[in-house]
Amino acid sequence: TIEQPVRRRSIYSSMAADNIETRFAQAQLRSSSADLSVVLGEGDNATTKRYHSQALACKSRYIDAMLSTPMKEQDEKVVTFPDIAPELWDEMMKFLDSPAAILRMTPKDALRVAVPYDKYEFVEGTKLCDLLLADYFESLDEREKDFSVDPNFYIESMSVAHEANLDGALGAGIKYIWGKMRTFYNPPYASNMFTEKQMDRLLPILLDAFSGENGMKHGFRPLPPNNPKNGNNGGIDEG
Repeated sequence: TIEQPVRRRSIYSSMAADNIETRFAQAQLRSSSADLSVVLGEGDNATTKRYHSQALACKSRYIDAMLSTPMKEQDEKVVTFPDIAPELWDEMMKFLDSPAAILRMTPKDALRVAVPYDKYEFVEGTKLCDLLLADYFESLDEREKDFSVDPNFYIESMSVAHEANLDGALGAGIKYIWGKMRTFYNPPYASNMFTEKQMDRLLPILLDAFSGENGMKHGFRPLPPNNPKNGNNGGIDEG
């Protein structure tokens, strides 16, 4: 099922190696008092949490920039995230702080945290989501054997991968659908596996991914007109 974690060894190894600096900073600051207020949400629903500024700055380039330049955030030691609810923030921090949480993380978890990770430059969190969703997309051919591929979840994952700039995941998702669009005799997972409404949502993502430098980045290159691979009409070719 989607909730079941996908292959995780390479993801954990990568995160464990890359998070050494953050964990070291946290260990060094345990005996000191928290000096940064993080305001989550807005209005009557706003919540304030206290953190060590150095530890959070190690996790987020955005926070590091706020605290390193002559701005109100630096003077008052307050950083606000009006678009992040406290519950979502706690989940974001959990995956950055706990190796055990990484091992339990599912693709559905990645969909919730990937966009705020990317928006606020939590680089390691973004990388984790990219690796996890790429792993999910790469598992889809195997999942077809027990009919556990959900087209709606695939499209939601592609949408998040696109919005959060998860290049590895987006490339893996494109590779999967590229194969389906050229498959006609593998029901229910073939070129007609998506409804018209689903394709309306998916098409802008694919067009952007296939265009110009994006297409080259994801392993596709434009075919010139009069190329026999595309019926003399141009198109794209898998690199």
